Amino acid sequence: MHEAGAFSCLERCSTEPRHYRMPNTKDSTTPPTIPFNSRPFSFNLARMFRILCLFILSVTLSSAAAYQNLEFGDTKEVVIEKLKNNEQLSSNVPVENIGKDTDLSGIFQVNTPLKGNNFSLYFSWNDDNTLKNVTLRSDAVSDIRYKTTVSWTFRAALQLINEVYGDPLMANPMPEAAQVEPGKALHSHLWPKDSGTVLMGVANEEGKYQISITFTEKEIRP
Repeated sequence: MHEAGAFSCLERCSTEPRHYRMPNTKDSTTPPTIPFNSRPFSFNLARMFRILCLFILSVTLSSAAAYQNLEFGDTKEVVIEKLKNNEQLSSNVPVENIGKDTDLSGIFQVNTPLKGNNFSLYFSWNDDNTLKNVTLRSDAVSDIRYKTTVSWTFRAALQLINEVYGDPLMANPMPEAAQVEPGKALHSHLWPKDSGTVLMGVANEEGKYQISITFTEKEIRP
């Protein structure tokens, strides 16, 4: 995959109204819920906190916070240095071989799996080569495992993101496999944040499916 290739599709996805439907208004004190006909996943509290810290939370207090220690507007050189020095991530490429001309998408992975699935980082950039979006994508699996592996990982990720950002502003059921077009991501959930938006859905890469969680500098609202 390339930084500006398949799945650099936030703009395309956000122009399709069916992706963004306002949920029923709920009292702000209502605890986050998971829109599935099954019991929520139960996490050991210590393990949940560890996963939240490693998997979702940004560790910077900047208003430009993106994911982990990355900030929207970081130059590629700054992003590379932050990725290399982040102990919560690992690379499948020797760090000494990573430079400004390296396609960073897909070569860094979150050290903590979720429901047995690994998540890799993908990036898109502004015209001035500064950071625009960070997307986490799970291991790609065939449609045979859509209602098992993809569904389980989706529900676990949803619960974790709800713990961090509260109820989503947009909440639809997880898309059916047939709804997700090849080379695109179909976002079903949206959380506003101080610096941009978090989107979650399912992506289709050459007939295989991934959970897609995007942190974007864009303020997208349904």
